[in-house]
Amino acid sequence: MTVQGSERPRLLLLCTGTQVGGMEQVVLGLARGLRAEGWHVRLVFPAGDHASVMGAWAAEQGVEAEFDGRLVHLGRGRSLADVRALRDFVRESRCDVVNLHYGANFIPLKDVLAVRLAGRVRCVSTIHHPHEWTSELRWTRRSTRVASWLSQRVVVNSSATHRVSREAGIGAGKLALIPCGVRAASREWERAEARQALGLPSDGPIVGTLARLVPEKGVDRLILAAAALADRGQRPFVVIAGDGPERSRLEALAADYLPGRHRFLGRIEDPEVFYGALDLFALPSDLEGFGLVYVEAALQGVPSVGTNSGGSPDAIEEGQTGLLVRRGDIEGLTSALERFLADDAVRREFGDAARARARDRFSERAMVAAYASVLAP
Repeated sequence: MTVQGSERPRLLLLCTGTQVGGMEQVVLGLARGLRAEGWHVRLVFPAGDHASVMGAWAAEQGVEAEFDGRLVHLGRGRSLADVRALRDFVRESRCDVVNLHYGANFIPLKDVLAVRLAGRVRCVSTIHHPHEWTSELRWTRRSTRVASWLSQRVVVNSSATHRVSREAGIGAGKLALIPCGVRAASREWERAEARQALGLPSDGPIVGTLARLVPEKGVDRLILAAAALADRGQRPFVVIAGDGPERSRLEALAADYLPGRHRFLGRIEDPEVFYGALDLFALPSDLEGFGLVYVEAALQGVPSVGTNSGGSPDAIEEGQTGLLVRRGDIEGLTSALERFLADDAVRREFGDAARARARDRFSERAMVAAYASVLAP
């Protein structure tokens, strides 16, 4: 949707996340893509200590981001003073539409109320994660349903998030399922060139993962599964990109189970070269909202192994672009790794299919076009 002249919408894109992650990557893509289509876009994150890191990260991707204390982080409760502050911020922005983004299964009612109190502004809420509802979340579930009534539309990013949103009582007609989109790869790396650029072994299979190093990502299970392959005649090198509170523990675990066959890269500036160095990508996380990393790997022709929970089955087509295993199943994960590492032809076939599907279904351009239709005032 390209809009010209005075008709160009003014969008206030509000993301309640405060760390580098999938949801934040999506909003950067939206801001970049909609600006290219002629929209006036202000991208705003909550203020805090994270601002310098996230601001630099956004700038690296060609997106200007703002940080304002009137937008409250998802993990903090909202007071009536917060409602008034956000209402005033939306009024001052003179926007036509507000798009709120939440890295959880719920919509804070007070945020939507603030937007509606700001005047005749279109309000679209986006839910990014399919956490299951529990009895302790009964009030949150009900308030999410009310918040959906006050939103013109609610966007979800996967089949699992759609299901959880319906369970909260959000009407099917209110929901729009828009898969996450990934910016087209700037280049396709040759394996040898990418490995040389990263200082990785030039020969032998390499399995990699890229994630925040937190318990729910299951990186420890990947280390144990890769180590178990030694009994089956496979000794892959494991490379782990990303950072987080689990890094020290994971480094110690890898030193014990994969001595001389692993490397931690920390945060990497160019994920494309990382994926280009791999034979196989694996992230056996407990629950992904969507799993952008699987699509990013696919764009470099790399198949993936993930878990059959959350949004991962949307990003990975089981038996075609990768394999899905049960959450926490180290034996199943080991077998999936073995299947790919034992057969170069199978790995190439899956990788080619993954690349074709990623380009066709999960492009940033397609995501932006779908959002433009939902956001248009």
